[in-house]
Amino acid sequence: MYYGILQRKCKNDSYVFGFDGYGKKLDFININNYSNIERNTPNGLYVFEIDKKRSDFEKFDKNKSEVDEFINGVETVSKNISVELSIDDIEKLINKKNKIEDGLYIKNINEDNLIIAYLENDEIEDPLNILKLLYSKNLKDIKNKKYLILNKWNSLDYKYYETKLSTILKSRAAENFCAVILLSNIKNQCIQVGLN
Repeated sequence: MYYGILQRKCKNDSYVFGFDGYGKKLDFININNYSNIERNTPNGLYVFEIDKKRSDFEKFDKNKSEVDEFINGVETVSKNISVELSIDDIEKLINKKNKIEDGLYIKNINEDNLIIAYLENDEIEDPLNILKLLYSKNLKDIKNKKYLILNKWNSLDYKYYETKLSTILKSRAAENFCAVILLSNIKNQCIQVGLN
């Protein structure tokens, strides 16, 4: 998913966000932005003000959080597609035959090895769960790797999706330079940012 720069009303294009303990987006100052346009820019250095004195700083409350401002962004087909999979194809890949270790699967497609990091429900919230899979020692000798993060929910709450999960999925795609697929009872979605 890529949001381009518009002349009159600029949208974020580098996905720099900060959130308070309630999931409300924090305002930032880009200390090396030399333009008069208020937007985040690539390679910017950002300062977020955080109130550490609040006793509830680490607690997330979806009833007090904000809806992802790009929740209804325009979806486009990636120009960098190298693998096309249907939902059925994806679910078939998660099996014993393709298993490397718990949560990690592989499928050879053409000349590439598709590595699938599989996370259920809110496991995707913790980036360490993903890093543990994507940097597994069992992947060391595999060549031509392409990565995919698959997050499957049996029962996803829409309010949680629009206030927290939507932003987390975009963040995980950007952090790991790979596509993130959400499979759930309310929405199936593929998220890609940049050139991944």
